[in-house]
Amino acid sequence: MSLYSQLKNAENAKNSEQTEEFTLENILDGPVKKPASSKIYKSPEERYADAHTTAVAFFAVGGIGLALMILTLAGILSLPINHFALYSMSVFFLIFLVIGFFSQRSSKKILALSGAERARVKKITDWYEAEGIHADALKKLIEEADKDAPEVFYLQKYELLQQLLRQQFPDENEALLDKLASDFSEEDRIDAMMAEEVRLEAAIREKRR
Repeated sequence: MSLYSQLKNAENAKNSEQTEEFTLENILDGPVKKPASSKIYKSPEERYADAHTTAVAFFAVGGIGLALMILTLAGILSLPINHFALYSMSVFFLIFLVIGFFSQRSSKKILALSGAERARVKKITDWYEAEGIHADALKKLIEEADKDAPEVFYLQKYELLQQLLRQQFPDENEALLDKLASDFSEEDRIDAMMAEEVRLEAAIREKRR
């Protein structure tokens, strides 16, 4: 289903008095939501933070748990657990430490590759600013756009940019291209949000009369 169709379905849902899920993500997006496909990609910094946080969590749980098991086996602590359970739990916490180790190593690899990924983003951005923005298909879309439907134009432009980027960079990560298509059309999303706010304010004033 195209984004345009999704928009029409969303409008039908509003007319049927169906409420949208009230989430923090939706609040931050504003009245005009970013397409779900544009939110899949995570930057190297975000992926590093996720991996590092995972590593710290496993190190903390594994380290504290293993220390408690060792102290109990040494007779320094007294826990109501039999020896078989103590050994089993020690192995369990040791596995946590191993997972933490590999997560930390993974986070370092992500950080090491972040420079190359930023260079790819710059290459795509430079192409768009030099050539992509002047594409005939994009010019035609702008010329034929309905000025009274900025949200529809925003979604149509996003879809078109998806296609242009994938044609120009067929070997690139599609999630990254979708994120950049969203970034390149963000100004239009803001325009659509402003138009939506004006429409809502007008509707509120009309109801108060």
